[in-house]
Amino acid sequence: TIPYNENNLVNAVKEMIINKKLDFSYAFSFVDMNKLREEMENLAIDLSFYDEFDKLEDDLEECLNKFFKYNDKELYDLLINKENFTLIDGNKLVKII
Repeated sequence: TIPYNENNLVNAVKEMIINKKLDFSYAFSFVDMNKLREEMENLAIDLSFYDEFDKLEDDLEECLNKFFKYNDKELYDLLINKENFTLIDGNKLVKII
C-alpha cells in the first residue's frame, strides 16, 4: 500500500523504496538508468567492473533523487496503468494481484 497524496506521490514512493517498504525492483522502473549510465561514463567509471545497476544498489537514495524519471502525475498514471495499482478511499494505492 502506497499512501496517496497527488502532490507528494514521488517523495512517498522514494521513501518507501529506501526504507524497504516497497520492493527494490521498482527502482529499476523509476530511475532513468540511461542518464545514470551517462553520468558514470562522464566520470570515466569503468562500467565493465561497476555499472549503473551496481551504482543503483550502492547509492539508492542519491539515484532516486537525481535520476527519478517521473513527476507525481506521471507516476500515478504508471502505477495505475502499468503496475496494476488501484486507488482506494482516495488516499492509498493498492496493488491488485
